[in-house]
Amino acid sequence: MGFYSAHLWKMCGNWLILCMNIRRDEKIIGVLLMAYGSPDSLDDMAAYLSDIRGGRPMSPEFVAEFRSRYAQIGGRSPLNDRSFEQAGNGEAVLKKRWRDVKAYTGMRHWKPRIV
Repeated sequence: MGFYSAHLWKMCGNWLILCMNIRRDEKIIGVLLMAYGSPDSLDDMAAYLSDIRGGRPMSPEFVAEFRSRYAQIGGRSPLNDRSFEQAGNGEAVLKKRWRDVKAYTGMRHWKPRIV
């Protein structure tokens, strides 16, 4: 994929996209949607909190407080699901202009992880 210095924001449906003068002879266009990430279940809470805290120790009460908060919203945040949904929707919109588009989702603090 070629990148050029001229960038232009355009509305594409309901999406504001950054157009980078992508040449039509390019084979595949890849899009990476990045999000913060959230644990998949209450059982993942300690590992998630450890990651966002850079491995610093946590008290059991600290973990329990966050488990309680997540339990109140059904045991998990909608962030991961929404992020994957947005990537799929963005890919569908972009495929109307470029056929060979693939959108991926990566998380800073969960899976799939952006390193």
